[in-house]
Amino acid sequence: MADLIRVSTLWPPVRPRSIDLGATTHGLLEAVGLIREVDLAGSFALMPLGVLIRDRIEAIIRKSFVEHGFGAVMLPMLQSRAIWESSGRWQVYADAEALFRVVGRGEEESACLGPTSEEISVVTVASDLASHRDLPVRLYQSTNKFRNELSPRGGLLRAREFEMADAYTFDADRGGMLAAVEALNAACQSALTRMGLPGVLTIPADGGDISKAPSTEHVVRSELGQSQFVECPNCAYRADPDVAMAAFPRPDRHHAADADAQTAKVMAFGCVRGGEELVVSVVIRGDLQVSHRKVAEVLGASSIRTLSEAEFRACFGVEPHTLNPAIAASTSNEMLFDTSVADLRDFTTVSPLTGLIHGANWGEGPLLDQVTPERPVTVHVADAGLWCGKCGEGIFESHRAIELGHVFELGDRYSTPMGLRFVDREGRHAAPLMACSGIGVGRCLQTLADAFRDERGLSWPAQVAPAQVHVIVAAQGEEAERRALRLQGVLAANGVTTVLDDRDVSLGERFRYAWALGLPHHVVVSTRTEDGVYEHTDRAAGLSQDVTESDLLKILSGVG
Repeated sequence: MADLIRVSTLWPPVRPRSIDLGATTHGLLEAVGLIREVDLAGSFALMPLGVLIRDRIEAIIRKSFVEHGFGAVMLPMLQSRAIWESSGRWQVYADAEALFRVVGRGEEESACLGPTSEEISVVTVASDLASHRDLPVRLYQSTNKFRNELSPRGGLLRAREFEMADAYTFDADRGGMLAAVEALNAACQSALTRMGLPGVLTIPADGGDISKAPSTEHVVRSELGQSQFVECPNCAYRADPDVAMAAFPRPDRHHAADADAQTAKVMAFGCVRGGEELVVSVVIRGDLQVSHRKVAEVLGASSIRTLSEAEFRACFGVEPHTLNPAIAASTSNEMLFDTSVADLRDFTTVSPLTGLIHGANWGEGPLLDQVTPERPVTVHVADAGLWCGKCGEGIFESHRAIELGHVFELGDRYSTPMGLRFVDREGRHAAPLMACSGIGVGRCLQTLADAFRDERGLSWPAQVAPAQVHVIVAAQGEEAERRALRLQGVLAANGVTTVLDDRDVSLGERFRYAWALGLPHHVVVSTRTEDGVYEHTDRAAGLSQDVTESDLLKILSGVG
């Protein structure tokens, strides 16, 4: 039997009230009783109908991962400080104040509520991994994660507690890891498409604190999104600005009038490489920003940070913003030239003594005669307005997007520092190579709601709707109630989930709630028509027609 849901039994109670159909999507989700924000900002409760939507979304995700060879597990959310310290991430997250740290029976912070599960997945696998014969490992779970967001906003899009459907893989070699990454991307794309999400894109992205290796975001375009990507209108190349590469043609007609585009500035950073801290200077065009990710990738550095003003003065002996390439070249441990300055001519630079110097050229004059941009590298953030580095013909445009899924190459980022080992085919001890992915379940729920809402309310795709049919009784009395209950029984026997509005409210209120809630099908039961004939409305199309019971079952065929 399918679900039989009476509106009178729902919590919170569905009371006659004005629903603001122009509210934000998460506001509309609250108004129709699917979610509730509790007293802690960024923390939400799912209500009964919201739970049904969540269950359908998670079932779709799980099916997609099981089809790609993953086994479902449930890893602990409470994780020890020791394993986070062994990976080196405890202090990183603590410094960013992003970690919910837990004080145990003593006074020390001995554990945390996991924002991700890389560490705990390693610990879980470690006790049973001995040989290459035990690999590969493919694990999937869907559990709550915790991140102490400074400013949680956007409802379920950026919450402090959120459900993540994440997967972790362990392989004996790089070929196996890349196959795992392919499977993770395929499973993510399959899951998001099956939900009915329109226009899911894959974007080369920045792995952030999880991984410095390549990663892929699965996104949908949305002005509500907190992610950003650039796209070339000529060749459709798209990527995160921290990953994308721009081109810098000579002459650059697009930036010819931009004075900053004719300036070579120097930025200084502190990098850690092989346990040693280095001072790195980057020469870059004046209108661009340096990508920390790209600098770390070029240098093989484990971390990078901008020098403080005091560190800057101590290192270079000049004030910030007065550093020129000549001083930087003689003082820095490493000197990088971005591709944006490789072909600059007659540009502007700076001298700590005389100020701005115009008409400068590499290898010329008393200031730059010993400085040339040898082996330029790509370390710029590729923002909108720059030429596309792939085709060289289009100019990047910027778009906002909601990040729904993310796939990461991890390599031995966690297995090596945490001491996870296996015996390979040659009898040597080796660290397995890992990959992982995550799909935000709550983000998917709210993104689906936003993608399909209209001027009358929500409109859920059938595959994720909390129920398939909303039964509206358009008359009072025992006969109308008998017909409605009989219909609901017939639908339930045929595997169709049904919501019956049995409240003692006006017909107009019942219709308003039905349209705002947005189940795929509305069926009106009335005593004005003969028994077994109903008015059916397709919520998405807005089309209504009178149908017999058998016709209705044909329309709903295959919907459960």
